[in-house]
Amino acid sequence: MNAAAALVAGLVVAACAQAPRRAVPVVTSAPPVAGAAVRQGDVVLEALNQFALPVDVVASGSGIQQRLGTVDPGMRARWRIPPGIVAGRSLQLQVNAGTAAPPWRSEALLVAPGNGVSLTIGAQLFNSVAVVGS
Repeated sequence: MNAAAALVAGLVVAACAQAPRRAVPVVTSAPPVAGAAVRQGDVVLEALNQFALPVDVVASGSGIQQRLGTVDPGMRARWRIPPGIVAGRSLQLQVNAGTAAPPWRSEALLVAPGNGVSLTIGAQLFNSVAVVGS
């Protein structure tokens, strides 16, 4: 009886190993901008999270600090930066992982109306990069 049980268990394992694997779909397009529609002259932040955990993104400038939202691992997010934050043309981004790792902070970014900001959150937070584009 033990030999039969071992044979059945071996067949089940072999069958599972040969089962076709389904590909996990990858979302490549950014979701719509949170909050409001993008208008000409708005500063838009696009973030890509390469960190292993969800992270919160915070924008600050002109004495205002606002949490923009969360980016899940391997995903992109897109937000319109509130005009009051970029009124002084200086923007700073902060990424919080909610772990023991210290938050990442960008240098002051000089932005103008209509600029886009690209934020790549690194596999290690200290490797994150923010770039201002046109």
